[in-house]
Formats: sequence, C-alpha cells, structure tokens
Amino acid sequence: RFFGVTGTDISLPSLQHARNGIYLKRRLQDIPEAFQRRYCRSISDNRFQITEQLRKRVCFTQLNLRDLAKAPMAKVDLVYCQNLLIYFDRERRMAIANDLVEFLRPGGVLILGPGELLDWHHSNMEKVRYTDTLAYRRTN
Repeated sequence: RFFGVTGTDISLPSLQHARNGIYLKRRLQDIPEAFQRRYCRSISDNRFQITEQLRKRVCFTQLNLRDLAKAPMAKVDLVYCQNLLIYFDRERRMAIANDLVEFLRPGGVLILGPGELLDWHHSNMEKVRYTDTLAYRRTN
C-alpha cells in the first residue's frame, strides 16, 4: 500500500537532520526488531541511518504554525502535533488546533501532546477514547 509522510518544522537545521535520517543507536530501543532489520542500517559503532527506501517516502518542508495557510498538505489521514503547542498561549493553541482539523479527511486523526490543549472541542471532531494519547478523529 502506498503512503507518504510530510514532516514540517520551522528550523532548517532540524529538517536537514531529519532528511539525513541518522540517529544514535540508543534510539533503536524504541524501534521493533523487525523494523530495525528492514529499515535501519548501521553506519558506525554508535549511529544508524534510516534506509533510503524509507527516507524517500518522506517529504520535509519548512512550516511556521503561524502561517498554516501555506502548508503543503490537504486531506491527510493523520496530523501528529506533539510538544509544540506548549509554546503558545491557550487562545493561539485553540486556533492552531482548529486550523489543523481542516487538513484532515473524514476519519482522519489529530494527535496532540498530553496536556497541550485541555477541554478543546470542535464540531467535526470526536475524542478517541481507547488510547493513552490525546487523539481526536474527524467525524465529517
């Protein structure tokens, strides 16, 4: 099945680091062994790299959440936005979350960091109840 991922950040150095896909081997503990064999390759005693096959499926682009109108996404299945909203006041957090909803297709999921946006409600979203993560599903 075909899939694509768009990764965004405001920091160009962070985007370049992500494009390179090189990480410390201690990060492998979070990756299941079957995925390690298939998608990771050792490049030194303490570093590994995500395979080119997988890195080619990801597009990295600079994006400032204050300017979501320029975001290169439309009707996606998942928006993962964790540990970012904490840098904004509550009113701006709510506005960003409301804007992110517009990028989701019906049935798409918005994942936020725990405690980033308490008591948020959107008429097109329902809270996903069976997860430890703060997640909402678009209903229409």
